[in-house]
Amino acid sequence: MRLGRTSTPLYRNVLPLCFVTRSISTSTNPAFTLGIRREDPSRIWERRVPLIPEAVQSLISEEGIRVLIQPCSRRVFPTEEYLKVGAQISDSLEEANVVIGIKETPLNELLTSPVNGRPRTHIMFSHTAKGQLYNMPLLARFTDSTARLVDYELLTNTEGKRVVAFGWYAGAAGVPEALNALALDHLHRGVSSPFLLLPRPYNHRGLDNLRQSLRDIGAIISKHGTPKATGPYIIAVTGNGNVSQGALNLLSELPIKQVQVKDLKKLATGKDTPRNVVYLVHVKPEEYLIDIRGRPYDRSTYYSKPELFNSLFYERVAPYINLLINGAGWKPGFPRLMNNLQLANAQRIARSIGPFQFTSVADISCDIEGGLEFVSKAATISDPFFTARPANHPADLPGIQVMSVDILPSEIPLDSSRHFSTKLLPYLRSLIRKESGKKLESHDFENLDVVKRGTMVEGGKLEPPHAWLKGQLEAMQRPTETSIVTSGDSTSSSGGLAQTRKKRVLLLGSGMVAKPAVDHIASRKDIELII
Repeated sequence: MRLGRTSTPLYRNVLPLCFVTRSISTSTNPAFTLGIRREDPSRIWERRVPLIPEAVQSLISEEGIRVLIQPCSRRVFPTEEYLKVGAQISDSLEEANVVIGIKETPLNELLTSPVNGRPRTHIMFSHTAKGQLYNMPLLARFTDSTARLVDYELLTNTEGKRVVAFGWYAGAAGVPEALNALALDHLHRGVSSPFLLLPRPYNHRGLDNLRQSLRDIGAIISKHGTPKATGPYIIAVTGNGNVSQGALNLLSELPIKQVQVKDLKKLATGKDTPRNVVYLVHVKPEEYLIDIRGRPYDRSTYYSKPELFNSLFYERVAPYINLLINGAGWKPGFPRLMNNLQLANAQRIARSIGPFQFTSVADISCDIEGGLEFVSKAATISDPFFTARPANHPADLPGIQVMSVDILPSEIPLDSSRHFSTKLLPYLRSLIRKESGKKLESHDFENLDVVKRGTMVEGGKLEPPHAWLKGQLEAMQRPTETSIVTSGDSTSSSGGLAQTRKKRVLLLGSGMVAKPAVDHIASRKDIELII
C-alpha cells in the first residue's frame, strides 16, 4: 500500500465519525423534503457528494423545500457548509420524499415506506441495471415496495447519451494513477522515472494543482529527457468517450508529441528516438479492428454485427508502447481489445524489443474480464494496482501490471462533485417541482422525460426496458436445493442433503468475479455447481 503525502488538509469537518450523529428538529414542515444520504461507512475513500452546498441553497431558497443531510466527516464539503445554507442535520431520513446519494444504499439503511402517503424516490448508482447478482437483493427491495428507483447511469438524452456522470473525471484521475504505477514498475526494474515525483491525485486539492504537478514533471522531461535505459515513453489511449477525453486532457499538460499507430514500431526500436517528449497515440477503432471478410472497417456494421470483427491491437499497438490507458467500454458479443492469448503474443513481441515495452496497463473503464480479459478484479485507491497473470499463461512470460481502481473520481472529489452537482441539479429541480405540485415549464417536462428514462422500478414494477431482470429476481428468490462440488471432487458439500439434482453447472474461474455467481447459484438447491 502506498499513500504518499498530503500538502493541503483534506478533512475540514468538525463533526466526528460518519456514524456518530445528531439531529436538529424544526417546527416548519414544507410540502417537500429532500434527503442527502451519507455514503456506506465501509467505503472509506468515497468523499464525493451528489449536491454541493450552493446547489442545496438554490433548492431551499427557490423551491421552498426542506433539505435533511446525514452528518459525515468524510465528505469533501464539511457538513457545516450545508448548515450555513439552510440544510438541517438529521440522522434519520424518514421524512425525505427523495433520497439521493452516490453509491448504492446498504440494505439495512434503505427506506422504502411511503412519505405522507406518497411513494418515496431514491436516486443512486444502484449497480443493478446489468443484472449484477450481488445487488439483486437491493433491486428486490424496490419491487417489493412502492418506492421508486432512479439510477444516474440511466439518465440519458433522446440520443441515448448519459447526462449525469463522472466519466471525464475518471479519465483525469486515471492519468496520474497510471503514471505512478508505471514509475513503480520501472523502479522494480532498476530505473528511476520522473513520474516517481508525481503525487497521487488525492494529494491535490483540486484539478488545477494536479495540472501543475504534471507540468512540473513535464519540465523535467523536456530538460533532461526520459531515462536512457527505458528509451522513449510511448503511451496509448483507447476510447472516444468522456473517460478518454478526460485522460487526454490531463496528458496534454506533459510535453506531448502526437503520433500514429503506423509510427510506433519505428519509435520503439529506433536508437536515436528523442527522449525529451512523451509520445502519445490515441488509437481509433479502425486502426486495430479488422473485418474478417477482408472489407474496410465500417462503424455501423461493427455495432450491428460485431461478430464479424477481430482485434489486432495485440500486434499493431501493444508491443511498442510502455503504457496502455484503456478508456474504451466493452459489451459481451463484441471483440475484446485483447484476450488472454493475445496478451501473451503481445508480450513476446515486446520482449524482443526491450524489457520496458508493454509492462503496465491502466484500465480506467474497469470492465472486469471485459475488453481486457486479463483484468481480473477492481483495485482500490489504497492498493491501486496488481500483477495480472491469467490461468495457463506461458511460464516463460511475466504477468502484467494492472491499475484498475473503480472509483477514480473519488480521488478528485472537489472538482468531480461540483461537476456532478451542476449536471444533476436541473433534473432534480424538475422532479421536486412535479412532486411538490408546482406549475411546470416546458424544460421541466423535458427533464422529467430524462428522469423517466432513468427509472428502473416504480410502483413495485420494473420499467419495460428492465423487465428482463424479473427472471434474475425470481431465480434469486426461488427456494430450491443446491450442492456445491469443487473441481475433482464428486462429494456434495451439503452432506448428502441434495443428492437428487436436475442440473450440473460448470463454473470456470474462482476469483472475485466468480464469487457473486457462486453465491447466486448456491441459492438454488436443484443445481450441482462444479468450480
